[in-house]
Amino acid sequence: MRVSALKKAGHLREELIRTNDFELYLRLAMFGSVARTNRVLGVRRVHDAQLSTPFIEHRVLDFTEHERAFESFFDHEGAALPDAPELRELARRRMGDYAYWFAVSQRVTRRPEAGAAFAYAADRRRAPSWRPPVSFLFKTRWLRSLYRMGKRVVHDGQPLPPSFDVPQI
Repeated sequence: MRVSALKKAGHLREELIRTNDFELYLRLAMFGSVARTNRVLGVRRVHDAQLSTPFIEHRVLDFTEHERAFESFFDHEGAALPDAPELRELARRRMGDYAYWFAVSQRVTRRPEAGAAFAYAADRRRAPSWRPPVSFLFKTRWLRSLYRMGKRVVHDGQPLPPSFDVPQI
């Protein structure tokens, strides 16, 4: 990131517990192009005392925090965008789409968070709750992760990750 862009974007918003960096990235995108890379750019240490642990264990909290970041962005700098109200609504619907498929994965694997995720999704989507957001399945990132998971299982003989294991009855 360029220092000049960081100075324009301002400081992290402390009221956003977990997603203040995400909201800052949204503000930075107003000043120039944002790139995405699949390269490893750093190492992350994972431990039980880190701030993100409750959000990993309860993904609906994570969805809520990301939604708060979008709201903060559109309440401030993002309000200057030409289609700000439509973009705000699109972000809200997409969070619902993501939560819907997360809920499906929770239901399939018989995990307890399915109900809360379906409720979160239903509150944010325009479509009826029974109708799946099929277009979400065609997103490159989603397809790429499914492909890599399938390749590991078929070619490398690696087991499915814990989030995809179906409990034995």
